[in-house]
Amino acid sequence: MAESLAAQLSLDEVRASVKRMQNEGRKFVTRLRKDATALVNRRPLDVLADARKRATKAVREFDAQRQRVRNLVIQRLTSLTDEAVARAGLAKAQDVSELKRRVHDLERRMERVKAA
Repeated sequence: MAESLAAQLSLDEVRASVKRMQNEGRKFVTRLRKDATALVNRRPLDVLADARKRATKAVREFDAQRQRVRNLVIQRLTSLTDEAVARAGLAKAQDVSELKRRVHDLERRMERVKAA
């Protein structure tokens, strides 16, 4: 495949591509040197404050991500549990509570009927 691509490119295109890569490489190295110089010339307390600020932001982002993952896991487990309960033909706790309430209401009515 590389041979077919090379066969399609002319020598002028390859030279232009190499020239672009050299220019981009020089720009990158210049930016890197400039950033490194700026970092070295900063006061240690400024670097420390910046590091603390970045660390605090990272911790907040990790905490938010943890909360999103937790909510997603709970939601998925709830869905799977509901599906398993439905497939097994079991009653949900809410359904049992509702039935207990209804039975209790019926028992009260029967007591009133007996007393009357």
